[in-house]
Amino acid sequence: MNKKTIENIFKATQTELKSALETYLTGGGREILSQDGFLYSKGTHPVLLVAHMDTVHKESPKTILYSKDGNTIMSLEGIGGDDRCGIIMILEILQKYDCSVVFLEDEEIGCVGARKFCKSGIELGDINYAVEFDRKGGNDYVFYKDYNKDFENHIKKFGFVKATGTCSDISHIAPTFKIEAVNISCGYYCPHCWYEYVKLDEMYDIIERATKMIGAKTEKFDYAEPQYSKSVVTPKITYFDDNYYQTSFYDKTWYHDSVPPKKEDPIWLAPDQVILIVGMEQVKFDKIYMDSSGKIYKDKELKNEIKNGYLIGTKYHYTQSYWSVTRDYPKQTYKLESKDDCGKKNPYYVDYSQALLWVDGEEKEFDRVFIDSSNTIYKDIWLKQKYEGAKLVSIIDGGFLDYNDIAEFYPEQTYILTNNGGKKK
Repeated sequence: MNKKTIENIFKATQTELKSALETYLTGGGREILSQDGFLYSKGTHPVLLVAHMDTVHKESPKTILYSKDGNTIMSLEGIGGDDRCGIIMILEILQKYDCSVVFLEDEEIGCVGARKFCKSGIELGDINYAVEFDRKGGNDYVFYKDYNKDFENHIKKFGFVKATGTCSDISHIAPTFKIEAVNISCGYYCPHCWYEYVKLDEMYDIIERATKMIGAKTEKFDYAEPQYSKSVVTPKITYFDDNYYQTSFYDKTWYHDSVPPKKEDPIWLAPDQVILIVGMEQVKFDKIYMDSSGKIYKDKELKNEIKNGYLIGTKYHYTQSYWSVTRDYPKQTYKLESKDDCGKKNPYYVDYSQALLWVDGEEKEFDRVFIDSSNTIYKDIWLKQKYEGAKLVSIIDGGFLDYNDIAEFYPEQTYILTNNGGKKK
């Protein structure tokens, strides 16, 4: 791909890029399906390629700056390597293999395009696996909830190294379509920052290796559902005062040294702090409120819940949980006037980084849940809202976690109930 085309991809708005990709694919004789949220084209090669068309930056690059050797690029407006690199890589791979491909919109505000794609009713046909190109660095691969050992061995053959990640578009696509999926590095660094940069030589090295990987003949890698057993052998994790990791896969991130919140009280938030997404649409608001279970409300009394709502930070563009907003805006917490003591002592909290939540055999999304000594699981720290038929499963080894397990591995997470909710023991 020539320099001019690469620059045009980085400089385009999401709308402009989607239109250009439509023109490019149809001009190459491919049939496309362009809908709100995504652009999809079915191929003959049994691999699905995935990337997103949006970036976090408010304006497109006006000028692209090059290092002296020409291998590194950036822009004062933000280069948008996340995920324009993924777009470039897929277009290069399509030159050799007629893969199925989906280009997605609005990944940065909650994988909106991926959610719409999953609900579109599209049949993918015979796909052996999916590859997303939406990972920083020059040599990583990341799995999320699905994991097939044979698929991992296939990826390793081409020199990629396992890393950890939180979420991307394939987090939704893989479980919906029951296909194995991996996210691979694209050669960009410092994502979500104005000083983000792209190492073009690394990007093209990954293109070469990924093309060989995709071209290698394989059978379909079966989608691997999480496997669970009762045995629990979990290494102890050291925490700060709340659920801020001192030793975990989040180590060395931008919030590692931040001051943890001290309260479990509700918090209010303003439009310049978070984006409110309800369903798949952005909703305007003047002020909203979040309780300690992560639920969002229109009113301070927490009576009018905003159903199917979630928050995206305006500063870092990550999905916001209770602990993240109390970290960023600790002065906005407040106490509810009265809550009855439920009479149960010493519950523990468990957050989404420690366990999966299964309710009646189905996985449920959550930020934080609470467990009492009878192994009943609750949505709220006051132990009022039960999860009936719920179980906690360790993300480390897949074992079930009961009250005694939590007490052993996370003793710092025990709480005493008071009129205003939980208090650190």
